Formats: sequence, structure tokens, C-alpha cells
Amino acid sequence: MEHVREALRTLYADRQAGLYAGATGTAMFAESVERLTAHEARVSERVAELGRDESGTVVIPSEWTAPEGDPIGPESTWGSWDLEQRRSFLAFSLDRITIAKSIGRGRNANTEDRVTVHWAEAPAQ
Repeated sequence: MEHVREALRTLYADRQAGLYAGATGTAMFAESVERLTAHEARVSERVAELGRDESGTVVIPSEWTAPEGDPIGPESTWGSWDLEQRRSFLAFSLDRITIAKSIGRGRNANTEDRVTVHWAEAPAQ
């Protein structure tokens, strides 16, 4: 959306600077404004459509949260997934995990302080 709006701003600035002089320039300017305005309307409609779709709920299968057994053990849903499926699942809630360099060794390795979880955030509007 911002790309289309920036293109329209540039188009109007170019027109104001006199870059669309004459009959051909005027026709090209009008065609460009019409095309970009129509594109902006399509993008706005799609964004609104996505907003309506976003209001639905996600249902987590009950076998993922069953209280008995190991949730990440070999018999679990997690245990049956390959690496790519696990990464795809984690991508819903995590952007990344970073591990800082250790200050000490062994018991002084400060492991808990070194790990930073970067939770997934909603895209900027």
C-alpha cells in the first residue's frame, strides 16, 4: 500500500515540476493516476479482506495438549515431525533465538542469561 501511495506522490510531484507537459504528457499522467488509484483500491480491499479473515480463531488439536505423556517425546506429535515441520510450527510464535557468547565455562557458563527468545510480532501497519 505504501509503495502505491509513494508512487502517486512521486507522480504528482513530477506533474507539479512540469514533467507532464503537452497533450501526450497529460494523457500519460491521467492514465498513470487512474492505474495507481485502481491498484490502491484493490490493495485496500484485500487488506480489509485479510482483516476480516484474521478475526477467526485457531483451534489447537487436543492431542497436542493432552495432560498425560511427554509433549515432545518420541510418541508425541512433535516427535513424529521432521525438522522442517518443527521449524514451520515454531515460526508461528518465534522470530528467532539468539545465544550470546559465554563469559565463563562449566558451572560459570551463565547459560540462562545468554539465551534470548525473540517472540513473533505482528507486522507493522
